[in-house]
Amino acid sequence: MILIKKKRGETPLQALCRIRKNKPGLASEKLSYIGRLDPMAEGEMILLVGEKENKERKKYLNFDKEYEAVFLAGVSTDSGDILGFLNKTQNKELPKEKIKCAVENLKKIKSQKYPWMSGKTISGKKMFDIYKEGDAEDIKRPSIKVKIHKISNLRISRLSKKKLESDILKIIPKVAGDFRQKETIKKWNDFLAETNSKYFQTFSFKIKVSSGTFIRGFCEELEKYLDTPTLLYRLKRTKIFYK
Repeated sequence: MILIKKKRGETPLQALCRIRKNKPGLASEKLSYIGRLDPMAEGEMILLVGEKENKERKKYLNFDKEYEAVFLAGVSTDSGDILGFLNKTQNKELPKEKIKCAVENLKKIKSQKYPWMSGKTISGKKMFDIYKEGDAEDIKRPSIKVKIHKISNLRISRLSKKKLESDILKIIPKVAGDFRQKETIKKWNDFLAETNSKYFQTFSFKIKVSSGTFIRGFCEELEKYLDTPTLLYRLKRTKIFYK
């Protein structure tokens, strides 16, 4: 087992291929990853090396994880991050106390519904594919039990429209696979061309959670508390508690 650093804009498979290419000694080894990170996320990911470790992959599951998360208020997407179609916008300045209370309330979460933009299967079909095909309306999303161990380092800041636009155009094209990249970039460009907002409010915090927790899944709870569209702008996995 080795820890690798997945880059923002990479899929886990892209990260695995990059590591194999850069480490010739792994060329003939069986490789797989544990605890995937979304394309827009970065940070630590476990790579299993060799037949023995891959056969024993169960023992590498269920580790707690720590993240640094940045949320953007005023915009939401169907994926919960910037790699998604915009569905709501309402850019307004939120009181700091309201944001603080909303983040504190996340500690009460005991379970989450799987996001539609996930690899979880329902009757053998990935939820992402079900959603793309327009069959999600009458299907109940499955849930997962989660535990929020700790939230700290809350910071409130602003993100410029120029920086947001730069990230959209720079990061999304790097993602390989079918993630609706062209359509997503077009919808973002249309929105950014129309909005009069020069800045967007952001808030960030460090969070330690149980295995399987979807950080972008918190957008649903945050939107309810804040009464404002919210998305996960940046996510970095800083630690996997595997010891």
